[in-house]
Amino acid sequence: AKLEAALLAKEAPLKLCNWHIEERKARPRRELVRDVVEEQLEEEKAIILDSQKKISDAIRRTKALILDLEAKLLEVRHDIENKVQAVGLDEMCLRSAHASFNTVLLHTERSPSAGRTVKFSKWRRGDDHPVVRESRNNELIRERK
Repeated sequence: AKLEAALLAKEAPLKLCNWHIEERKARPRRELVRDVVEEQLEEEKAIILDSQKKISDAIRRTKALILDLEAKLLEVRHDIENKVQAVGLDEMCLRSAHASFNTVLLHTERSPSAGRTVKFSKWRRGDDHPVVRESRNNELIRERK
């Protein structure tokens, strides 16, 4: 907004400079000589036009930068959503692993010796366990998303 205001602020001096140049051209023929004033007016006009060009370029670059930053912001927000989902999945896996560990502990008896012996569980295979099945189903659901 400030750059656009600066660009607009250059319009009045440019109009005034052009008006002075046109007024000098309307002088009587004998006064139409190239003097210091005319050179200064042309230099002033060139400076104003150059500053307008620089401001216009700055406006263009700023708008492009804003668009790039907005795209990066969307990318970062999407990345955050993915990371939140991944953390949720990790927490679910940890809870599932903890539940599996507790289930194994419940089906394990202590022997009088220093080590542990595992009782035969009612599940024939390890992947028949409900917690394992739930974990597998959750993983399949996540992969489909």
